Amino acid sequence: VGSLLSGILSLVFLPDNRSVSRDASTTTNSKIKKKRSFLEDTRHSGQIAMRPSIWPLLTIKVIGGVCASMHSTAIPLVLTQVLHFEPQQLGLVMSCGMFAVAFFGAFFMAPLIKMFGSFGMMNLGMLSRSILGLVMAGVVSTYASTMLLSSTSTNNSETNSVDSVLMQIIIVSILHALSQHVLATGLTTQTTGNVDNDEQGALLGLEHSLFSLARIGGPAIGTAIFSFGGVLPVEMACGSIDVLTTVFLSITLGRYSSSKRKWP
Repeated sequence: VGSLLSGILSLVFLPDNRSVSRDASTTTNSKIKKKRSFLEDTRHSGQIAMRPSIWPLLTIKVIGGVCASMHSTAIPLVLTQVLHFEPQQLGLVMSCGMFAVAFFGAFFMAPLIKMFGSFGMMNLGMLSRSILGLVMAGVVSTYASTMLLSSTSTNNSETNSVDSVLMQIIIVSILHALSQHVLATGLTTQTTGNVDNDEQGALLGLEHSLFSLARIGGPAIGTAIFSFGGVLPVEMACGSIDVLTTVFLSITLGRYSSSKRKWP
């Protein structure tokens, strides 16, 4: 559903080839760009990444990717191994979060970024994500304890309890997915706003590469912590990292808020 919605919105709102061609020809006529080799492009991307207003954001991208992959690895494990959810219940939880992100991104992201700005969205996303992760761990832990205490209860009460906790987990999962989407949008808007137009492609490619590398180590870290103490230590680690990251952003990037760069 999200892919179909994105495709329809792209067809409606993205510029057509003629307007793109006109813009490209205008840009080409106004500025003749020298073609760079692969090594020169790589070196230029590294120079972009080391700029004082860029490297903290890329660092947050990597750290956020690790935390996101730790959470997304631990939640299916706890739902299936601890709460004994059926596969269709696990799929429902995941699908609701993805649909909420697609719907929210299509209709509410632009007003939100106008209201808070990209810097405010990053802080909002990280703080809300840390809180919602702990809420998810609390819901899971409470239900797991209830399962142990009510082993002699009737099947009807167990069914009602499963339905109740499933709805709670779906709601928290939706809010957590939205907070991650808000954080990612704020980061991307902030980084692309700090470079020239002809450097945005290189920066986005570097961002996605670093984010993919971060998601390689996240599942291993998440499963290791989960096997040690369950979902609560995983969410506590992610929450602590998010809070420290928010402080790091405020200290590192605060002095650039009044610089010559355009801040969204």
